[in-house]
Amino acid sequence: MRRLRNSIVRRVKRPLLRLYSEAVLSAPVRPDRADIPQCSGRYGPPSGEPLRLALLGDSLALSVGAGHPSRAVGGVMAAELAATADRPVDLAVLARFGTTATHLSQQVERLGRVDGAPGTAVVIVGGNDVLVPTRMTTSAGQLAQQLVRLRDMGWSVVLASCPQIRHQPSLRPWTRRFAGHRSRRLAMLQTREALRAGARVVSLYDSQLLVENEDTLLCTDSFHPSAQGYAVHLERLLPALLAASDIRPSSGAREVLLDEAIRAAVMVPGLHCAPGSRRGLAVVDLDRHPLPAGTNLNDCAS
Repeated sequence: MRRLRNSIVRRVKRPLLRLYSEAVLSAPVRPDRADIPQCSGRYGPPSGEPLRLALLGDSLALSVGAGHPSRAVGGVMAAELAATADRPVDLAVLARFGTTATHLSQQVERLGRVDGAPGTAVVIVGGNDVLVPTRMTTSAGQLAQQLVRLRDMGWSVVLASCPQIRHQPSLRPWTRRFAGHRSRRLAMLQTREALRAGARVVSLYDSQLLVENEDTLLCTDSFHPSAQGYAVHLERLLPALLAASDIRPSSGAREVLLDEAIRAAVMVPGLHCAPGSRRGLAVVDLDRHPLPAGTNLNDCAS
């Protein structure tokens, strides 16, 4: 009976979500399989004990729009990790197009079935949650459950928080203010839940960069990043990846109140946050991505 009920729900839910997506987006953004770089595999030197790297999440984790594995998030991170550690890296890209926090559990289950010792897991999810009719607190809570599962499985975890999607040209004009508010709220909630779960967080939230560089940072579907756009994300992600993998410690670390770190995460694109020495504290890296001139963590806008 339960299986039948779930089947009926899926049959009803899919067309409703499709209609909702058509109302929100001015053009479809679903890629062909050929548009998704295939990055899973071994990187680096042929000998040595391999490090494990897993990439979970949505189309940003898949690098839709990057054009080639050498420019994709997974491929670049694995190559950089292998070169810095001078060890081979086994990369498993488990991300899927359209993933929300609800679907993330399936990827975590798949990762649990892969042989080998745990390593570092990078999670990129949130953009789809902003666009579907779900509560942001629910989305953040579901994400937290999966981050805790990954930690319990022995993985070091890096979360890329929800980017600001308000300015994507493919969004219909009436949705942009709504999407902007939800992007900001979800980025803050994700940061809180990830730090509480023992994960590192990198802020991908950026409210100005796309406005100033739309022609170069977006691919042809006017929604996903181009190769140049992914390069910006990678510049922000790599320091946290190396720190989480115990390859290169973060610099400029400063312990602050958790709420201050959360507010800063939507002010400072690329800000790297890590769990603090006790509950209610977080460590922020202000060396690579300092606060804007004239501001400090005590007066960040909420």
